[in-house]
Amino acid sequence: LERMATALHLAGQYSDSDALCEKFEQTYPKSVLIPAIWFRAAENACLSANAAGKDSSAADVDKKLTEAVKRYQRLLEKFPDFSDANLARYGLATAQFQKRDYAETIETLSKILDTDRNGMLAGVNYMLADCCIRLLPAQTDDALQAAQMIDRAEQAVKMLEKYIPTQGKD
Repeated sequence: LERMATALHLAGQYSDSDALCEKFEQTYPKSVLIPAIWFRAAENACLSANAAGKDSSAADVDKKLTEAVKRYQRLLEKFPDFSDANLARYGLATAQFQKRDYAETIETLSKILDTDRNGMLAGVNYMLADCCIRLLPAQTDDALQAAQMIDRAEQAVKMLEKYIPTQGKD
């Protein structure tokens, strides 16, 4: 069932995969594969929100993203040492980002160590930089706010400098 749920997920059949994840959880609640099933279910929710984006209302997409956030959080709270925990954090951050919860996105991504931000997680630094930039105020009222804005902008630059070498020449 776990492999079938993964195969259906990879084939883009998220609702069918989700149904198998639910069946697996009900049939084998104490299985060592529960973290993998929960991860797949969270991915199903997040990717179905992305797929529905053009054909659904904003409220429907937001509802699906909220479900994805809930599923990722359940997984990370119950199984923080799951082998794909950082991918789950990245998925959670992606859903938070799409919901425009930039401060929460930064908090989630900050839990992924610098040394792990490569391969499939190379985009972490880019997303962190993007969030830092989006949270910059349009104007500042005093020198303290200006200094904080400059600090955040410098953090974004550092993240982008870490991200750029992970990308190919294209």
